[in-house]
Amino acid sequence: MAAKKLTWLITGCSSGFGLSLTRAAQAGGHRVIATSRNPSKTPELVAEIEGKGGKWVQLDVDSPQSGDVITELEKSGDHIDVLVNNAGFSIYAPIETFTEKEIRSQMETMYFSPLRLIRAVLPHMRQRRSGVIVNMSSGASLDGIPTMGVYAGAKAGLDALTKILAKEVAPFNIRTLTVVLGTFNTNMPNSVVLGKIPLPEDYKGTFTEQVQGLLVSGKIKPNGDKDKAMQALCQVIVGEGVGEGHEAEKLLPLGSDMTSRLKGVRDYLGHALEAGWLDIFPHERILETAKDGTPLVVDVGGNTGHDMERFRQAHPETASPLYLQDRPEVVKLSKCPDPVNKMGYDFFTPQPVKGSRVYYMHGVLHDWSDEPARKILAMQRDAMTPGYSTLLTHDHIAPRALAHPHTTAYDLTMLVIVAGTERTEAHWEELLQSEEYKVVRIWSQALSLPLLRGSITLEEALEQEEDMLLDLSYPDSRIEFFVFLYSHRNDIAELVSDHLGLGQSNQCRLGEVREWIHGSFNVCIPVYVENWNKCSAKRVLIRFPLPYKVGEAGYPGNADEKLRCEAASFIWIRQHHLDIPLPRLWGFGFAGGQTFTRPENMSVTTRAIWYFKRYVSWLLGFLLPCPYISHRRQHVLEHGYLVMDYIDEPDVRMLSETWDEFPHNPDKTANFYRDLSRIMLSLSQRPLPRIGSWTIDSNGVLQLSNRPLTLRLHQLENAGIPTNIGRNLTYPSTDSYYLDILSCHGSRIRHQPNSMHDEEDGRAQVANLTIMRALLPHFTDRELRQGPFFYRLTDLHQSNIFVDNQWHIKYLVDIEWACSLPAETLRPPYWLTGIAVHDILGERLDAFSKAHDKFMEIFEEEEKRYPPLFNVSAYRTNIMRKGWKVGNFWFFHALDSPKGLFNIFRDHIQPKFAPSQSADPSDFSRIVSEYWAVDTKDVMEGKLKDKEVYENELRLRFKNGSEGT
Repeated sequence: MAAKKLTWLITGCSSGFGLSLTRAAQAGGHRVIATSRNPSKTPELVAEIEGKGGKWVQLDVDSPQSGDVITELEKSGDHIDVLVNNAGFSIYAPIETFTEKEIRSQMETMYFSPLRLIRAVLPHMRQRRSGVIVNMSSGASLDGIPTMGVYAGAKAGLDALTKILAKEVAPFNIRTLTVVLGTFNTNMPNSVVLGKIPLPEDYKGTFTEQVQGLLVSGKIKPNGDKDKAMQALCQVIVGEGVGEGHEAEKLLPLGSDMTSRLKGVRDYLGHALEAGWLDIFPHERILETAKDGTPLVVDVGGNTGHDMERFRQAHPETASPLYLQDRPEVVKLSKCPDPVNKMGYDFFTPQPVKGSRVYYMHGVLHDWSDEPARKILAMQRDAMTPGYSTLLTHDHIAPRALAHPHTTAYDLTMLVIVAGTERTEAHWEELLQSEEYKVVRIWSQALSLPLLRGSITLEEALEQEEDMLLDLSYPDSRIEFFVFLYSHRNDIAELVSDHLGLGQSNQCRLGEVREWIHGSFNVCIPVYVENWNKCSAKRVLIRFPLPYKVGEAGYPGNADEKLRCEAASFIWIRQHHLDIPLPRLWGFGFAGGQTFTRPENMSVTTRAIWYFKRYVSWLLGFLLPCPYISHRRQHVLEHGYLVMDYIDEPDVRMLSETWDEFPHNPDKTANFYRDLSRIMLSLSQRPLPRIGSWTIDSNGVLQLSNRPLTLRLHQLENAGIPTNIGRNLTYPSTDSYYLDILSCHGSRIRHQPNSMHDEEDGRAQVANLTIMRALLPHFTDRELRQGPFFYRLTDLHQSNIFVDNQWHIKYLVDIEWACSLPAETLRPPYWLTGIAVHDILGERLDAFSKAHDKFMEIFEEEEKRYPPLFNVSAYRTNIMRKGWKVGNFWFFHALDSPKGLFNIFRDHIQPKFAPSQSADPSDFSRIVSEYWAVDTKDVMEGKLKDKEVYENELRLRFKNGSEGT
């Protein structure tokens, strides 16, 4: 946008910010449509602006028809790129004395009029897929003073509206900006409109009366230069000059006084949101060691007393003196009761309270660089009693490396406000020791480290069954991968454009990073397309496998394997199962540069050559390549991807958005069961010759030659656990496949560093695996060993199924991890009642059994509509009902779940054979575990050592990432 000259519509241009911004925009070469309520009063300004190529129109922003001005401008060819809602005025009065008319006039001008203009301009900006909406706000919305209540409330309402608006219009490439203004050299402060005067008698002597007296006097000192501020604003809007790289900002504070005002808000929120010193420090010992008759606590720089009040409430019985110190004007606002002595104090003068048990400073030293901080420390030290008094500083300690985002944010704030920086532990010790303090101990809040979703403490991490060292590495890996993708966003947009066969008039643009969808194994990036006439959609999706989640580091080629199998599944289902609703696959590419595009989006010459080669292959009896043309790309060679439709239809949404609204509507549930049954039946109507996954080779030919790629294989390999199932391994029979999957469970126990909590847990796990292997003949059917094998979507869940309002399935958007599996593994989803499979017990099991029966009833009805399979009308229904009866529903779920096997075995499998062992498994585990492997004892001993090393590494990870207090 920086190189483009824009058309601006600015309200309130007869003076002040509006006039300054109009001049700044025109100086930047932009065309401005200036507005005011009565242009006839400012003929010189009108002539000036129109003489520079602008336009001046009459606009009463308070008029209900104010939006018509935008409509007329757009019709006449003035396409508005930037709307600036600047017009405003203020009435100053206590909220109590405002009249209804005055309140409504403030809200009309400051809230409803911007809203009208926004609603009028949005359809045009949305159609053009570009635009900027700027709302001028005020520092009063953050920390207004008395008499500004209604004005501040109107501005705060506009601020909140703008935040929501930003989220709504982002998909259309429309940006918003809230400008928070301090006090400037405009007419507004000294041209005030005052409410009822004089004030009621009770206001005499209050801060409110003092403010109104200042307003009446007209002696308000401006702090900033409005012309410079509006030049900066103009540059931020267009991304030039000081605004270069900041055009995506959502909030812009302007004014020299805004630094201190924002800092005040930050300090207030910091006290309210962060852990208080009573949560961290063992404060009871202060009372236990205090001497009678001496001060107990001096809260130095305690603001209005947040921390002191918490201490007083925790220890209301204390009779020792408590002191709250800060600047006189701050202490004056304190709500602490009289037992707290409130005292004005300048930190750089001698501490007046001598010999206190504790001198407490919350964030005081944080706000000063080292030299001023030393002087503050010296003033407190001289008042302390050696051997008795203690200095407590409540502050941030920056880590030596890999700073937490909060620390980074504070560091930036420090640089802006006081040219300081966050201090490390060593820095703090050096500072305190330079003034003769001894650091006795550092008390810390329980630290949380970030995960991909949420955060976790050390205590929580030590309890997890997953390898948390791996999980803690994901956030940094995500940042690194996202930075790569973002830095190649133009190349990615060009790739998508090529796949869609777009011309010069079309442009592709990647969605903003906040729109990117980070799933379990992929990142999905929306790509917006301008002027795309041959398709009703306005955006598509490009999806990249996450290399740090599919084992690419330890098993190079895993990401490519996943892509080849998914692309092949898309194509195979499209060719043979037209009744299964999939989004359109526009194309795909593999690492290294091989790319596949739909023929209609390639050149005529390329298409002709491809059709000729395909015809020759058909004549010679060769396998035909897939219906996509293979070629080489020049960009983003490091990673493969898929380009597919973005599901953006009215009344179509993910099933997960409504699935948890229990109880389910019976009709909608029946619709869903029926559609899902049809999908399962369609896929299984064409049995396959072996267990495996479809893949696509370098010639574009589909073959059932890849290992059966379920998500568990890549999960295990991503954790560094060998599966010993090669990529080209397929299975002609069931037994070898089941045994290999059981071996994967054993490999997890051997190779995951924290695979067992202790020896008892380890022996229980391997005992369960031993019995699972022994019970294999009971839960499998020897008549089905050689097939049939049905293609299945093994990771079908509520978030990759899109339904309409009646729960009819409209799209399946994610068919990764699809593979051909034994017929006896066919089963309804475990999540029919919204419960995790290992939690389906007791009443939950009763509810699931009813849902299972209902599903099977509908499944059988639907199967009878299909041609009989192997001359049996209910072939698959019979297999599934038999599996439910013998219990292989639970057996195969245990087989699929390395994490859930132990619980499923204990709750659903073992009770069928030995209920007493389920109640007291210790002897069972001790005896049976020896039959797992000849080296069981050595494995147990080795894993306990691995666990100790793992926990030490985890503790070190938290220590290095810590941010003490």
